[in-house]
Order: sequence, then structure tokens, then C-alpha cells
Amino acid sequence: MTQDFTTEVTEVAEVVAAVSGIGAAPATPQENINDRVFALTYLMTNETAISETGTMQHLLTIAVDILTPHTTLHLNIATLLPILDLVVTAFITEITTVSAFFDGSIDTYEILRVEFLPFYPYSGVECVGYRVILENVKQKINL
Repeated sequence: MTQDFTTEVTEVAEVVAAVSGIGAAPATPQENINDRVFALTYLMTNETAISETGTMQHLLTIAVDILTPHTTLHLNIATLLPILDLVVTAFITEITTVSAFFDGSIDTYEILRVEFLPFYPYSGVECVGYRVILENVKQKINL
């Protein structure tokens, strides 16, 4: 397998884009998004470990911020939680039941973490949302 970071982030963004209720989920964050609920997918960290002779492994952290413009907090959360459930389920399904994990760009991940984002300024708009973090996303590469 010889993938790059762009491919891995793009494949994660494609899973998110397929979730009902998300208006936009580009593989690279855009300056302005005019959808009510949108997602930003990006690489947070990478660690490369040299394994047995002839292989190395990338351990990535990929984040997806699911956002909506802040209006009334309890209504924003009521809008986002069902979508968050679908995103988390999609990530679990992708790695446990789909034969080509993220189209073969990712071997597995260890931790799926969710964080609340009560204040998220994005492109001049105050948003609220949730960050879904895939930690220790593994990609083993033969050298």
C-alpha cells in the first residue's frame, strides 16, 4: 500500500459526505460554506514508526468538525446529535464491516473520540459543533 495523507483525509471526508443531513463535507476545508450543517476534515497529527525491515507505519490523527452556525444552543445540539450518531456509526461500520477500509487507504484506527465545540469561529461566523477524532489511524507501508 502506498497512499499519501491527502488520500486518507479524502476517504474519511467521503464517508462523512455520504451521511444524511450534512450539506457539505469537502476533503479540504473551504473558506466559506453556506450549508446549514457542514463538516471540515483535516489531518491533525502524524507519527511515522519504522517497523520490521522493509516497512513503516504512519499513525495519524484525522479530525472531522461537524458544524452549524450558532443560533440557539439547544436547537443547534438537537440538530447535530442525530447527524453525529450517523457519522460515528459510519466510521465504525467502515472499519468493521466494509471490506476495503476507507477504499484501502487506512488499515484501521484505535480510538474514535468525540468532543463538543461550544464556540467555533469559522470564516467570520460563530458556529457550534462536534469534533470527531480518529486517533492512531494506521497505514502500514512496504518500503
